[in-house]
Amino acid sequence: MSSPDREPTADPGTHGAELAAAEAEITAFWRRARYTSRSLATQVHPQLEPSGYTVLAAIDDLQIPGEGTGAGVRAQEVAERLDLHKSTLSRVIADLEGLGLLERTVDPGDARARLLQLTPDGADSLREARRRRRAVFSARLARWSPEDLSDLARLMGRLNHDLRPDGAAGEEPHTPPG
Repeated sequence: MSSPDREPTADPGTHGAELAAAEAEITAFWRRARYTSRSLATQVHPQLEPSGYTVLAAIDDLQIPGEGTGAGVRAQEVAERLDLHKSTLSRVIADLEGLGLLERTVDPGDARARLLQLTPDGADSLREARRRRRAVFSARLARWSPEDLSDLARLMGRLNHDLRPDGAAGEEPHTPPG
């Protein structure tokens, strides 16, 4: 009998070679992703850590379309989006403020609450880093067909969804803005 807290296990004989190949490719992808995260972070600011880049990007993504950089978002929204503990996010926010990339403002809907928003320098630097990243992806994937790119996006979304912590099961996979 299995415990409800344990992850389900597959029969090791089922899809063994395919699973090993997929695991090897995912591991290689994660290594490249870590390198890319460090590179993107330093493009925004030489002292920015990859976790800070991730938080800046999440804040930018959570902005209400058409509101620009001034609207701001609550820290709780960022924590939920990134599955971060409040204390971890608080440390990253303090670092981002210290680098001049982020500021906290009063929430006009609740004067007791604070909103996070990118500073103009933070927003400009983030958008430029994202533009460069997109140009690199575009160049490297130029030979891929639209169908292959669509399949990649679909399968990566499925993988990201399936790898979410147990508490997030049932959530829709996040689709970043175009």
